[in-house]
Amino acid sequence: MFFPRPFIIKTSWVISQNWSDILFLHFSCEKERIQKFLPDGLETDTYNGEGYLSIVPFIMKDVSFPYLPPLPFASLWELNLRTYVTNKGRKGVYFFTLDTDHPLAQWIATTFFNLPYRLRRMEGEVRNTNKLTKNFSFKSPDSFLVDASIGEKEESSERDAWLTERYSLYTSGPKGLYRGDVIHEPWQLRRVVKQTFSDEFTKQFGFSNSLKFIKASYSDGVDVYFKPFLLVS
Repeated sequence: MFFPRPFIIKTSWVISQNWSDILFLHFSCEKERIQKFLPDGLETDTYNGEGYLSIVPFIMKDVSFPYLPPLPFASLWELNLRTYVTNKGRKGVYFFTLDTDHPLAQWIATTFFNLPYRLRRMEGEVRNTNKLTKNFSFKSPDSFLVDASIGEKEESSERDAWLTERYSLYTSGPKGLYRGDVIHEPWQLRRVVKQTFSDEFTKQFGFSNSLKFIKASYSDGVDVYFKPFLLVS
């Protein structure tokens, strides 16, 4: 799906971003264990009876509000831990954390959107090895590190689409549960040829021995437009 600029202009949005060089590491987990950590109003969504969590490092850039120039930082790394949920039948994601190394980004996200951003040290590198492949490396000291070899594009499976094609996020705020909807083109995924990672990250949120690694996927990126957040419960 392609969203022409006139459509975006006519659609109410409050902040836009570009997400690039996104690595998805997907894990299955018992749905009952995930449910223990969710706020009221959210139910663990499942695929073939299993709950899922994903570790997602990526680069965020070109952050701007309507009618204003981009904010004064070129790009920043983010690392998030997310799971898959429903609220009154509407699918979305819930973030246990969104980590960044940029104080201004952290302040904006927590102040205006009630998102659980933390300030953490992190660094990464993405290098093209040829026209079709690249290497991705990322680390957040004492938390998570990964090295991956990225291959050519791949067709999304049913499970890939279930995990990635989600256009709502949920977060807890001062009055209850909020939903934020996003607009972006469907994900174009690339194959992860191989990956190695060390994970102390999920242990910080109570998932020390309950995860089974399923698959990694990668995307070059999308432009994203956030609609106003709504109080849903």
